[in-house]
Amino acid sequence: MLDELDLKILKGLYDLNFNHGQKLNFTELGFESNQHAAYHLYKLQKLSYINFDEERSFTTGGRKHEKYHNNVLTIWSENFDILEKGIEEVKKRF
Repeated sequence: MLDELDLKILKGLYDLNFNHGQKLNFTELGFESNQHAAYHLYKLQKLSYINFDEERSFTTGGRKHEKYHNNVLTIWSENFDILEKGIEEVKKRF
């Protein structure tokens, strides 16, 4: 089940890919940290809504976050691809 933050990511990626939108600002979307955003990005990839190459999309370092189980420091949103399932979800919801 997708929550509000998942949908914000999908809408942002849709706009970035199809409407010449801006790079995603995860703080403005309501995420408390890049680790929080990465948690949702991994979830969306696992559910086949988006795809990304981890090495090109994230800069990592330090210890893993206790709650979000990743050590993502920087997210490069232009390296994410929204898949057909994600596109359909955006068209259905927005």
